Amino acid sequence: MRKNQEHNEHEIESFEGFITTVTELAKSDTNIIGLFRGQSTQKPLLPSVARKNNSQNTSENERAVLNELKRRTAYNGIGQNLKDDWDWLVLAQHYGLKTRLLDWTTNPLCALWFACNNSSKEDAYIYIFFAHKEYILDKIKTPDPFTITNTRVFKAPQNNERIIAQSGWFTAHAYSNSIEKFVPLEKHKQHGSNVATIRVPKDIKGDIIKKCNLFGVNNQTLFPDLEGVCKQINFEYSL
Repeated sequence: MRKNQEHNEHEIESFEGFITTVTELAKSDTNIIGLFRGQSTQKPLLPSVARKNNSQNTSENERAVLNELKRRTAYNGIGQNLKDDWDWLVLAQHYGLKTRLLDWTTNPLCALWFACNNSSKEDAYIYIFFAHKEYILDKIKTPDPFTITNTRVFKAPQNNERIIAQSGWFTAHAYSNSIEKFVPLEKHKQHGSNVATIRVPKDIKGDIIKKCNLFGVNNQTLFPDLEGVCKQINFEYSL
């Protein structure tokens, strides 16, 4: 493992090196939650709704989009077990709607798999967010997702199979009216210093996916539906 002290950046040389690095970085403080995110490229930690233009305040458009989702799915009772707009955002996020939520997991191997399971010929990246419990979102105090004034950690309801399988958490990102943009988490004044990066060289990604599979992290376990089963069979038979 190689480390850049100034930027809290790390580089691994193997699957085993990843395990060692995460173990060394793990915090023993009970007030801190270790969240992990895997990305195939090194891009700002912004939610999907802010990636095209993070200077645009999308709040009203997001509200309209979510209401439209509710309207179009009213016939099949999808929302009957959803208690509020936060619950709707979690469900929508997992089915591809652009939201102000950014996916994280408490399982580092899950993040590693997502970072490396792609056809990209570039290095992959794991982000670790050492989140203080004081920043966990309180839905009672903050019932409206589109009026939050600070980026928060969202301990989401387990309302779909994927979020359960992927040990999913989120960060809920606020649009800053003072500087007129969504701020990437790694540059956030409260959270940025608590973000670490692990770079995965492109030439070891294939071996890492094989070893993740050995430890039970694969298409089928992370996507517990027919699509996940089929993709896992393709992987096992090298198709």
